[in-house]
Amino acid sequence: MYEKLGARIHYLDTMRGILMILGIAYHGAEIYSPEAVLKVVNPHTSVIMHYLVDSIHLFRMPAFFVVSGFFCYLTLEKYGVSRFLKLRLARIAIPLITTIFTLNLAMYFLLVNTGWMELSLADFFSSGRYINHLWFLIDLIYFFLITALLHQWGVIQKLVNLVSSIKAFNYVPFWLLVFVLPFVTLGIMSLNKLGVPIYVRKYGLFTPYSLLYNFVFFAFGYAISMRREIYHSFTGLKPIYSGAILGAALYIPYMLLPASWGLPTIIAKEYGYLLAQWCSVSLCFYFFSKFLPNHSNISRKLSDASYSIYLFHFLALMLISVYMVKLAPPPLLGFVISCVAVFLTTYLLHRTVILKVRSLSYLYNGKY
Repeated sequence: MYEKLGARIHYLDTMRGILMILGIAYHGAEIYSPEAVLKVVNPHTSVIMHYLVDSIHLFRMPAFFVVSGFFCYLTLEKYGVSRFLKLRLARIAIPLITTIFTLNLAMYFLLVNTGWMELSLADFFSSGRYINHLWFLIDLIYFFLITALLHQWGVIQKLVNLVSSIKAFNYVPFWLLVFVLPFVTLGIMSLNKLGVPIYVRKYGLFTPYSLLYNFVFFAFGYAISMRREIYHSFTGLKPIYSGAILGAALYIPYMLLPASWGLPTIIAKEYGYLLAQWCSVSLCFYFFSKFLPNHSNISRKLSDASYSIYLFHFLALMLISVYMVKLAPPPLLGFVISCVAVFLTTYLLHRTVILKVRSLSYLYNGKY
């Protein structure tokens, strides 16, 4: 996308694409993790896969939503609210609906017929499982609608002006802000204690906790797109500091605080995890901006294919895993084989089919 002077920030396109493609590794590792989450589980598991799942989960979607918020502001500024909604909703809603009634439905029949799922088709839809790996698209639709309205009414600009008018804010080092941001999410978590039902789920289409939790990252991305001084401070945080804070945030609450302390330990662990998330997102921005600042031919192709890869990867992974379970390879070998096979299959599918057939490009990518 574009800086205010028109310079393209190439690494954000690459970063968004790789974060989506990492879904293959994330879900692939879940199949070999001792803490089974997916329906298909390999008989041989490894604690390494568990740590890999946790590591990817720490930063992947928070960083993705920050990038999405960043692009949201730029697109709104460039096209205006009406055209923004037309472009963004088509890009999100069309592939969402298409994938639900083709790929996710095919996955349902695969898992039922191979004995990995015992669920009626009616329950599959009423329980919200038809959404599956597409949940973040639902969140994005809400975020785009809400942000477009707030942008149209000028609420966001007024809020930014209000914060900017506080002189003390301009002198606060950004690294201190990183310590403050987790309290926003902790406040959201406390809503349940106040009687606000944030943990309800309605047919997979309305999950307040997910929306509120992820909107914090999305809104931050929007804010640093508006105020580039904050963006430069965020991406300029030295990795040695971010890494040290990240390690301390995970180690101290989980290893040193006794469980007998009850609620204070729980809050400290939640705060520590959230702080680690913000540090890991900062590290993502730093390393992508440092080592992948420009678009290469490879990064451009990966970014272009990432949407198709993500949409198709789950069905492809289930297909491969159903048969890999019968072979029962060692966890690391099975994980590598599955990830490589799924990536190559979905990437080639995008290059040879989705890009070539105009109707499929619209249905699965939301664009011609």
